[in-house]
Formats: sequence, structure tokens, C-alpha cells
Amino acid sequence: MVLTAVGGGLRHSLVLEHQLRPLFGFFEACTVSTAIYASAAEMVDGEPLPPLIAARVVNAVEQLAALLERRQAATA
Repeated sequence: MVLTAVGGGLRHSLVLEHQLRPLFGFFEACTVSTAIYASAAEMVDGEPLPPLIAARVVNAVEQLAALLERRQAATA
């Protein structure tokens, strides 16, 4: 899974690594290493994603695709 969140400020991004990743790890979920966080100020209706966030989305999706391919190959 890919951890994603939108919060009020940049300090809230720590929730992904210090709260959500351990929580999902406890439930044995497999998370990719790249998490995606955006502050509320960065998310404007009708505007494209900021380049840094868009790059993180691409990176996380590539990691997830590679993980799924490895798992599929292992079960074949």
C-alpha cells in the first residue's frame, strides 16, 4: 500500500512515518517506502499538483508496481 495524507501543515507529515507506517505494519500490511504528504495550502482546486508532490506520486506508484510484479512472479 501507499501511505498518503493531506494535513494542515508540513509538521503533520511526521504522522505518516511515526504513526501510520507502524500501525499498518502491526496489521502486516506491506507499504512502499515512499509516502505522499501534501499540506492543505498545496492542494488548490483546479490546479495541478506541485512538481515535488507529483514526483513523489510517480515514485510511489512505480515502487508499488514493482512490488506487485515481484509478488505475482513469486506465486506463479
